[in-house]
Amino acid sequence: MASDDARMMDDAPSGVSFSTFVDTTDEAKAEFDRRRAIAEKYGDLFKQMMMLESQYYAIDSESENARLINEQYEKLADEYSALGDQLYSNEYDRFLKGTDYYYESSHYDLSLFDVTRAFDPIRSTSDDMKMDVEERRTQESLQMERMQAMIDRGGPLLDLSGEIGTINRLILKKVKTFGHPVQTVQLNESDKMILEQDFENLERLKRDGLISYLLYKELKGDVMLF
Repeated sequence: MASDDARMMDDAPSGVSFSTFVDTTDEAKAEFDRRRAIAEKYGDLFKQMMMLESQYYAIDSESENARLINEQYEKLADEYSALGDQLYSNEYDRFLKGTDYYYESSHYDLSLFDVTRAFDPIRSTSDDMKMDVEERRTQESLQMERMQAMIDRGGPLLDLSGEIGTINRLILKKVKTFGHPVQTVQLNESDKMILEQDFENLERLKRDGLISYLLYKELKGDVMLF
């Protein structure tokens, strides 16, 4: 067994497939923090530009104050454009690292991503899953509460050995790193295929608030995501 950051079965018999993955959680979090800082400055600059614009139109456009405001506005506009280039650059390169990395390294907070994600119930047992934002918010807020209760009691009750244990450790690390239940976009398809095979483990993940309610329903096969 390799480290938590990467694993593979090196001694698998010939002709037997095995799964591998690289844990990019730390790298994604560092990129998220970097982009988040840029996004905050980007938003602050926009507000400053709007204030200058308001001031400009409130005075004589031929006055000295108008000229100074215009110069300041142009300077901020250049900085705003440069920050925009930084914020929205390398989208494709990030995507190539995997869907989970792409979303986790964005500047957008994922804590309630699944509240508004579209889905279609595919089982009669999914009567509680409706595209109602307030109802979905309540369901996901409950998972947040379960996560906090798990933290307060000292940790989850999960199997941390074997293949399922490796995925559980990855989920636990994502929760600790980002501070919220793992959302549907934070796991790749191979991870989900492993989790789908163990319903008891899935129930434990839901009970401890380690995964979103929508991800729980997806892994159970109750809903199809869009």
